[in-house]
Parts: sequence; C-alpha cells; structure tokens
Amino acid sequence: MAAHLARVHPARFVDARQLVITDNQFTNANVIFSKTNRAARRYFTEMFQLRCRRPIPVVTGFIGSTSDGQTTTIGRNGSDYTAAILGAALGASVIEIWTDVDGVLSADPKAVAPAFVLPQITYEEAMELSYFGAKVLHPAAIAPAVARRIPLLIKNTFHPEAPGTLISGDRSEGDQLAKGISSIAGLTLLTIRAASTSSSSPKPHPSTRFVSPSARPTPLWRLRPCVTNFGSNSRTI
Repeated sequence: MAAHLARVHPARFVDARQLVITDNQFTNANVIFSKTNRAARRYFTEMFQLRCRRPIPVVTGFIGSTSDGQTTTIGRNGSDYTAAILGAALGASVIEIWTDVDGVLSADPKAVAPAFVLPQITYEEAMELSYFGAKVLHPAAIAPAVARRIPLLIKNTFHPEAPGTLISGDRSEGDQLAKGISSIAGLTLLTIRAASTSSSSPKPHPSTRFVSPSARPTPLWRLRPCVTNFGSNSRTI
C-alpha cells in the first residue's frame, strides 16, 4: 500500500510493532496504553517534523509487540482497533473506519430486508449493537475513541460517496427510542420451574435459567424440581 501511494504522494510503511505495546497474551493481547501512547506520539512527532514533504504513514494493523519485542496479535477486528488506538493516541479530530458496507445498519439485511443505514448513533448505541451481534465494528475498536471523545466515521471503500455512519457522544435531534436491532444466533434459553408441593401456596416457586449455545435443552420430564435460582449467561461472537 505504501509503495502504491508513493506513486502520487510520499508514503512510508510503518510497522505497528514499533508503536503498539501489549502484554504477552499472544492471540488476544491487551494494549498497554501508557507505553503505546508515548511510542506513537514520539514516532509521529519526529515524522511530521521532517522538512521534506510529509509522507502518508501506512501502518500495519492487528499486530503489536511486548516490551521485549515479541510479536503479538490484538484479537478480532485488530486492524480497526489499531486505527482507533493510534487515532486516540494522536488526538485525531475523527477516526475513519473504511469497510465493505455503507455504515452501521439498523438490522441484519439478511434477516430484515428493509434495513437501512443509520446516519448517526452514540458510542453507547454502537457498543450495544456491536456486542449483541452487529459485525461492522467490534466493541474494542470503539473504546479508545470513547476515552478521548473522538468521533468515528464508518465508510464504504467500494461506495465512498455514501455518507456513512457517524458515531459520537452526541445524540441527533428527534432521536427515535430504538436505533437498531441485533441478534446472536445459536443460543437456547431454558427455564425450569419447580413443581408445587402445595396447591394452597400463594408464592411462585423459584426458577432456574440456563443460557447455552448448545441448542439441545434437556427434556423437562428428566429434571427434578428446583428449589434454588441459578443464572448462567453464555454467548458466542
């Protein structure tokens, strides 16, 4: 990418391992923001002080390194996360995420045909939609922007003229109560209620709920009456 851009404007390849410092959880490393922010600010300050024409930095996404130089990866949607990390470290006016859809949709278009692009949503709404199934942006990628109150703009690489979705701390005028609908497939909710031992008892018996991705609930007739409450929430992304 840097070589391609250099045909029309000076560009520089930047290895994110010089900037994004993490712990040693190698497939889902946690970013050490204090060290990352210092490294990013120092690197780009030196770059932008060059007297020659300022190059466009092209930074690798998804990877970082430990303090002793071992390569790590920062998990799902790591490239978007890298952009948010560096944008927050440098105090950017906006963080743009370019993807393959026109923005954040009101629902999954495969399930809801008339789903439409949301022109503006709040950080909280974006994180809720993302956490519960929307795949445009991972919640982790939103967190650095929220910490610095930097807007995120979701745009379509293949349809750049589309306005996209602006994610910020501001609510638009006339906000509707519900912005979108998201879902997580492969979950089963099983509620087990105890059989009453007294027909005159006015109080409902406790129930036990299991949420499981296995989708194979045990038939009720195999279960003994329950006398305690137990809640378990299990989800897959």
